[in-house]
Amino acid sequence: MSMPQTILITGGILFLLLVGLVMIIVLWKFFKLWLQAYVTRAKVSLLSLIAMSLRKVNAAVIVETKIMAVQAGLPPVSTERTRPITWPRATCDGSFRR
Repeated sequence: MSMPQTILITGGILFLLLVGLVMIIVLWKFFKLWLQAYVTRAKVSLLSLIAMSLRKVNAAVIVETKIMAVQAGLPPVSTERTRPITWPRATCDGSFRR
């Protein structure tokens, strides 16, 4: 093997190890919440738990509330964002609108 090929293979292995480590950390952090929601049939995806964390939302409170709603027989509640956040825009006359 040539030197550039060895470096490329080593870099690829290190990248895969890094991706694997990140996945293990994410699963470690959210697996308990996801499993709790899955067992109670409160449909919460692992990706929505990650998104809640990125938005600084307390995912445990959301999941526990959704579980209580499912156990109470309420209609399904979505944990996904339904519409994008819109910020007020200034108009030409200086007033604000959404």
